[in-house]
Amino acid sequence: MTKFVILIASLFLAATSASAADCSAYAAAGVDWSGCSKEKLMLGGENLAGANLTGAFLSGTGFEEVNLSQAILDLAEFNRASFKGANLSNASLVKASGSRVDFEGANLTGARLINIDMTRGNFTSAKLISADLAKGEFSRCEFRDADLSGANLRLASLARSSLTGAKLAGANFTDTYLYRTNLAGADLSAVTGLQQDQLDSACGDQETKLPAGLTVSHRWPCEE
Repeated sequence: MTKFVILIASLFLAATSASAADCSAYAAAGVDWSGCSKEKLMLGGENLAGANLTGAFLSGTGFEEVNLSQAILDLAEFNRASFKGANLSNASLVKASGSRVDFEGANLTGARLINIDMTRGNFTSAKLISADLAKGEFSRCEFRDADLSGANLRLASLARSSLTGAKLAGANFTDTYLYRTNLAGADLSAVTGLQQDQLDSACGDQETKLPAGLTVSHRWPCEE
């Protein structure tokens, strides 16, 4: 019985030690800042590959050119943070939230942005190749010239966002909410899951390329 109690205590202490975040730790690959408040820091150029930032408060923090590949930012909050030029390849941002976040030129290849709330975000020229944006809230976001090839946008909201110049081949638009989404000049010819009613609620023009069987909406171009 005594040995059993000692074993349970040892396992509990090991689990507690493994899961305890060190909020005072310096920025480094694999650092555990889960649940920590790291707002308004300037971390430009740091290496945070594989870092655990689950539930961290990161609003106003600068992650420009930071290596966050395979990092975990699930449930993190980062209003007005900047990830401009950052490497977020294969990172996890599930249920993260923020407004006016700057991802311009960031690499989000293979990233998981499932159920994220990222209104008014800037994804201009970002790489979102094969990224999973399912059920994400991306209303009023800028995806101009972004690469969304093979991205999963199933059940995501892109209301009043812009996809002008975006690469969309192989992207999944099943049940994507496209109310007044700017599709002017967008090439949608190789996307999957797109339906006519989605196009009818969006805002394209005569230069918008559509998949076979779909037609330009009589409502295009939309009035300002």
